[in-house]
Amino acid sequence: MVRGRTYNFSDTKCDICWVVALRAEAKPLISKFDLEPLSEKSIFPIYENKKIRQVLVISGVGQLNSAAAIAFVAGKCNTAPWTAWINIGIAGSCGGSLGDLLQVIKVTNHRNSKSSFPGFRFSQFVPLAQLETLDAPSASYKADRLYDMEGAAFAEIASRFSSNELTFIFKIISDTTRSELSQIKGVNVEKLVDHNIDIIELLVKDIGELVDDEKKRLEIPKEVYTILNQYHFSVTRSRQLIQSYRRWRAVFPDKSFRDLCTKARTAKDVITILEETLSSTSFGEESQW
Repeated sequence: MVRGRTYNFSDTKCDICWVVALRAEAKPLISKFDLEPLSEKSIFPIYENKKIRQVLVISGVGQLNSAAAIAFVAGKCNTAPWTAWINIGIAGSCGGSLGDLLQVIKVTNHRNSKSSFPGFRFSQFVPLAQLETLDAPSASYKADRLYDMEGAAFAEIASRFSSNELTFIFKIISDTTRSELSQIKGVNVEKLVDHNIDIIELLVKDIGELVDDEKKRLEIPKEVYTILNQYHFSVTRSRQLIQSYRRWRAVFPDKSFRDLCTKARTAKDVITILEETLSSTSFGEESQW
């Protein structure tokens, strides 16, 4: 049997993983959700609340830092395929008002014009917006979008560890003119996030419900764990088993999986039995396994 995250999704430490660039952006979240240091002195400081299954990592500014922090926290905290990834932070804008919180539904990398479309939409709570990710600060803003320095990399990398629907970007307008850009300070950033903390809490509640739905869809039942522990499954065959099992269970919701596998001697036998049962069923007859 292959051990680790291949099967034991119950070992994951988080259902929600925050990725923020600045400590000032993180402070109100750490306070609101009672997050405690997990590895504060590491290259990417991590905070967690085991009870509510939330983790936060401070990435630093820039796309490379954001991508590296995502990979770091995913390995450190054993994130699951149903983990929701949330990037929240400040952004520049030519329109809107200072302190406005918006959800990004399209993010474009200025460097290569590649676009992503992250997250389930929460238009009932916050306005929707487009985001352009730059490699350096700029005050040359177009009126129809926000600007940051992490979003494109976050959307691309975080979605690889979970799903696009559970990858979210929320931005708070911190500057609309060159003078405001030069006046951004940590204390001001912290106030901007704290000002929106109640609506952030509402968003997290709804995101948590999406996580629960995805967890139910993906979580492996105990009867499958039993078979995985009984036979030697390679990584490839374990994935085959899970896929075949889900198809079989959809056809036979009341049958015993363990009883089906009683004649199996190897992991290959288990998969063969499942596939032959499904195949014979499709032709209107039930397998004798």
